Amino acid sequence: MKWKNKGHEFDYIGSKMGKHKKIYIYGCGKWGNELYERLQFADCVAGFIDNNVDYQKKGFEGHSVESIQSFLTDSKRDAIVVIAIEEDTYLKLQLLQAGYELGIDLFDFESFIHYYLPIYAMYSWNVLYYYSISITTTFVCDLKCKACLAFVPQNKHPKHMELSMLKKSIDDFFVAVDFVDFMDIAGGEPLLYPDIENLIEHVGKHYRNKIRKLYVTTNGTQLPSERLCKLMNQYNGLFNVDDYTKSISADKNMIREFEDLCQKYNCKYRINKVDKWIDLSFGRVNNSALSEDELVSYFIACQQEWPELYDSKIYYCDYSTYAARAGLIDLYKDEAFDLEKYDSQKRMELFEYGRGYSEKGYVEMCKQCAGYLGINRNYVEVAEQVK
Repeated sequence: MKWKNKGHEFDYIGSKMGKHKKIYIYGCGKWGNELYERLQFADCVAGFIDNNVDYQKKGFEGHSVESIQSFLTDSKRDAIVVIAIEEDTYLKLQLLQAGYELGIDLFDFESFIHYYLPIYAMYSWNVLYYYSISITTTFVCDLKCKACLAFVPQNKHPKHMELSMLKKSIDDFFVAVDFVDFMDIAGGEPLLYPDIENLIEHVGKHYRNKIRKLYVTTNGTQLPSERLCKLMNQYNGLFNVDDYTKSISADKNMIREFEDLCQKYNCKYRINKVDKWIDLSFGRVNNSALSEDELVSYFIACQQEWPELYDSKIYYCDYSTYAARAGLIDLYKDEAFDLEKYDSQKRMELFEYGRGYSEKGYVEMCKQCAGYLGINRNYVEVAEQVK
């Protein structure tokens, strides 16, 4: 989006939401538990609503649970209600008829999680909340995937990032940002990064309480060291292991060995199998004829969700920075938020940048890219190797 009123883009909805500091979560199931975890940046959960009598007797996550009838019997409470149950039609009607307003103090799970949550955090609790941040440790990789989103095959001079730069970038990030839901340590192949242990130790020691989920995303062809496993256990990190063994010539036992190591050192892991990849089709797309307004619309429709932290700057689209460091496009620093120039007066600007606002309203790569999942249906085989 293009800034029209920098520092005040969310003032209207923020002023409405900011009147309510507490939240009731409607539902004690999987979604309710996930929402509760995401709200740990503040003491904001007042309780749960669920018609399950067992939950009402036992409580949930240390909070009381009441029925919807009991909840509605009291006069309208000064709180937000988020419906964290998949079938929510009747639940919405119950609360709407009781005087709640959609988008003000009543939300469904998906819209609240993916749009309203950072606004609520900022305007109700003065917490600058980021959904995610990606940290690229290296462009060295032992695979050459044809549709690699990091453009590894096109990178003629892959290199490791300097540890001092990554540490400083993370330090600068947390001077400005209060809480990030998801931090991903990635590559290339991060297990080939010689300083991966020192980086995880730095993040865990200084900032683990400001991160809900800390991941190391690996292609599963390398095994973590004993020290790295212990650090991931110590700092409650998770190995996100992409399993490409059906697509590449690799040791089929490697994934099993990875699991055994994680179990041995009691560190969390997830084996990630996907059926298909998207192809950014870089170089085969030409959007240069689009007007400025059309490019802004293209950027909004794309819904790319991975900003990257690099050299004390936040780049909204990590695919753009990957292409730049592969030598395919220029690195447009005017598209980044420079954390070295941050001060408290730029707090709302940084918040809005994290919600997709910028001076142009798009990134230059939009002119050559098929986009992310919001618009891209160019699916290709997973991990097909460049011959």
